Amino acid sequence: MKSIRWGLLFAWAITAGVSAAPAGVDPLQRLVEQPSAWSTFDWSRNAKHEVFQSKSWSRLPDQKDTPITYERLLIAQGETWKASWWLALPNGTDVTLGISRDVPSDECSGLAQQFGKAFGQPIYSDETMGGPDKVMLNSKAWQWTIGTTRLTARCFGLTMSSDEKAPPSVLNISFRSAALAPVLEPVFLLRCSRLVHPFDGAHDFKFEDLVIWVFKERRTVMAPSRTVVASGDGVRINDDTIAFNLVKKEGSSRYAISRLTGDLTGETVAADGARWAISGTCAKENPVKKF
Repeated sequence: MKSIRWGLLFAWAITAGVSAAPAGVDPLQRLVEQPSAWSTFDWSRNAKHEVFQSKSWSRLPDQKDTPITYERLLIAQGETWKASWWLALPNGTDVTLGISRDVPSDECSGLAQQFGKAFGQPIYSDETMGGPDKVMLNSKAWQWTIGTTRLTARCFGLTMSSDEKAPPSVLNISFRSAALAPVLEPVFLLRCSRLVHPFDGAHDFKFEDLVIWVFKERRTVMAPSRTVVASGDGVRINDDTIAFNLVKKEGSSRYAISRLTGDLTGETVAADGARWAISGTCAKENPVKKF
């Protein structure tokens, strides 16, 4: 079981114009140890930049429909990091560079924030999700935009359901052109009123509020406990709409929420075939901005 959980953690972690460096200095080490240099990084040169030309990089075997990827070890800040960079398909011009290393779980958040401290207030997102066997997949993300570069730091870890000791967390830091990297949208909590309209002509009645976490980047909807209730093809989240399907033993429901007005519409079909239309209004819990 322990090996499965380790594999789950690392699979999850892998799955989000600098002047020439002085002779003998690793250009990537210089950027990691002086990250303010990313503010003028020339992303237009893509893979031709000196950072990506080091002979230390090893190209991984090509796989169909996956980016061309290179890896190496990096010694920076007195620590050993695993570094990688890849070219996005199909045009091969969008470069992303990432570095990662294992860190104690109770230190990861502090190290991530320290890395970007010089760049001001970050966008922050708590992306924790419920996993199998009551294991919590802990993920927290911080993002800064530094001139030409968008820097995203993430901590990945596990909270065990028993007394079993959790493995170290993984600190992952990625760098990508600010013109291409999406702005981080924090996971947010919605509360929606629900008014049920029976199709058989019975009187409308109020139902308990629908409360959900919305995780746009992973196309995931979660219960208040962070348990996943809808994901993948059953979820559509864009700037205008949040749409998802919920399937339970008692029946299935489909909902659509306007991100422009907060209006909720939906329909429920019970296991016995009974059907209801649903309407309501949604708002962020403790809103910081209009969702």
